[in-house]
Amino acid sequence: MAKSTNVKKIPKSPTVAPVATTPVTTNDPITLTVVVVDAKGQPTSGARVSITPSNASDVTNGAGEVQFKLGTATKYDVVATYGSNTVTVPYYVTKNGATRLIVNPIYVKAIEQQLHPSPWYSSGLFMTAGIGLGIVVAFVILWRLFRRR
Repeated sequence: MAKSTNVKKIPKSPTVAPVATTPVTTNDPITLTVVVVDAKGQPTSGARVSITPSNASDVTNGAGEVQFKLGTATKYDVVATYGSNTVTVPYYVTKNGATRLIVNPIYVKAIEQQLHPSPWYSSGLFMTAGIGLGIVVAFVILWRLFRRR
């Protein structure tokens, strides 16, 4: 079996996965702290963070943090936006689970672009359009050459 040479290496970042800090039980009210960091891993103030299904939204403070009181759901989607970069991270409520989630929209967007190139390019649309344009140009050139004779 031949080895694939089209494998992209993905840089590792400690800022994507949840970090467990305080043991919790699913019976206790849970406060989730979301920390948004920039490309250098530094906390970012002014980033917009929203959480569903509770539909709460807030902006990070000077420490790059925002806190949400969680309800009874067992899964939440945390959406963090910093500049033009947005990332959605699932958060699962589990016994002794993480109550602090560190997200880096810039890093995640860069990884998504590596793993999933633009659908316009990867879908073959450009190649199909280029071939079609080439055929049209060749037809016009041949038509003009033979029309003069």
